[in-house]
Amino acid sequence: MALLLALLPFARPLQLTPPLQVSVLEAPTPQELEACTSCMVDGFWASKRLDAAQRERLAATQYADLEQRFGGDGSGRVLKGSLVAAADGGRVVGMASLELGLFDGAALSLLPRDEAAEKIVEKIQDVPAAARRKPLPELCVDLFGEYARVAPLLANVAVVPGARRKGLGRRLVAACADLARDGWGYDDVLLEVECDNRPAVALYERVGFQELWRAPRAALEVDPRRESGPPLKRRDNVDHVAMRLPV
Repeated sequence: MALLLALLPFARPLQLTPPLQVSVLEAPTPQELEACTSCMVDGFWASKRLDAAQRERLAATQYADLEQRFGGDGSGRVLKGSLVAAADGGRVVGMASLELGLFDGAALSLLPRDEAAEKIVEKIQDVPAAARRKPLPELCVDLFGEYARVAPLLANVAVVPGARRKGLGRRLVAACADLARDGWGYDDVLLEVECDNRPAVALYERVGFQELWRAPRAALEVDPRRESGPPLKRRDNVDHVAMRLPV
């Protein structure tokens, strides 16, 4: 975990080496997960006033989350997911995640992969064995109604400060859209983002995402006052906007 101990914010622009390689990590190694963790911590929280111990705890929490969601070969998971990473000279300077989740247009909800898989496993117990072999889109209608479906969810789009304003965010979103369409066979990508995260909302609008709805959700934010455990706190009723990109 040595990489996690060296999470330094990059305030000065990086001299990126063209062409920057953007890769899909379907079964990321521990080293790749560490590199993505470093990118996320720097990309999301570099400006926060955290001491070294707090940054280490934050990185450890983020690494554990990525490992649980994307580590291994994915063979035991109900729904698939991948990381997309942009590397410059071996360092990950931008990343995003794409995973299948549950879209429910009637309930106005987007459930991430783990929650969606849990609901599918719970509901499928009431379905006859023969019906369980239906294609996933048909099965979702049987389980959750005609307005529910499995769809690719984009999240965790992070670019380290020194690599911003170079079109990297667009490239990461485009790579996820390509993966959803060409790799997974879907015709759109969905996401949910905090309304107050104006730079992210502006990026998504520029690349073609369209608003579906707005609703309050719980969210996590960094809390430098926490002296033990990860420096995070939960906020309830944070306004989020759900968006869709046809691919």
